[in-house]
Amino acid sequence: MGILTTLGFIAATTAVSKAASKAAEAEKQAEERRIEAEKAKKIAEQQEMTKRALAIEAEKTRRTIAMQEAARQKMALQQEAERQRQLANQQAIESHRKEMEKIRQLRIEHPIDYTCPCCTAKRIIDRRAGKITCEYCGFVQPLESFHIFVPELDMPRGQSNTQQPVNNITKLTTKSKANTYALLSAILSAVALITAGMFFLPELAGIVLGIVALRQPADKRDSTDNLLAIIGIAVSGGATLIFIVYVMFNMFSYGTHSSELYATTSALQIMLI
Repeated sequence: MGILTTLGFIAATTAVSKAASKAAEAEKQAEERRIEAEKAKKIAEQQEMTKRALAIEAEKTRRTIAMQEAARQKMALQQEAERQRQLANQQAIESHRKEMEKIRQLRIEHPIDYTCPCCTAKRIIDRRAGKITCEYCGFVQPLESFHIFVPELDMPRGQSNTQQPVNNITKLTTKSKANTYALLSAILSAVALITAGMFFLPELAGIVLGIVALRQPADKRDSTDNLLAIIGIAVSGGATLIFIVYVMFNMFSYGTHSSELYATTSALQIMLI
């Protein structure tokens, strides 16, 4: 009986041990499978990251190549446009040269007759105005189109269109002079009005400058200059007249032998000097 119990215990212990061993083995295999799965997952993630990096690099390369191609095409278009522009300029220059040569040849073949058909006097040509005029009888005849002023043919070498700005500057300078004279005349007239003509010289200067301003050519002054000059002359003249009337009034009021008359006439003589 005791032997059977012992054998049964041993058998049970052995079975439990085997079951534990199998369970441990199963757990070990499960852990190995889990580790293998994690390794496979990491490898897959690394492969995915590598794939994405390669895709990004490929996209960058593609964009770089596209930008380089676009830049090359743009450069080629610019070069072509520059070539076309230069070709157009050359063609325009050549066309202009042929046109000038044609005009020159027409002038040689059809020269201008400077003799007036009406009175046989000499005529004066004005290529800019496109006409030829007799200086004796005034007969005017229009010029042919190829005889009208052409800078390349009719302007002396070395001379450019800078003459016109110079003339404009001269006109502006002359106009500025007229304005200056008129403005000074008005200012001096104001001084004369304030002092009631007591100094005489500002009044005289105002009148003279106003006259000088009005004597400037009509195209060198405007309505403002005329108005200022007229005001200067009128006010300065009026102040001078007031001063003269004042002196005459004092002369008749104080008598011809009074000390006041002597002082007044002396002051007038000093001012006139």
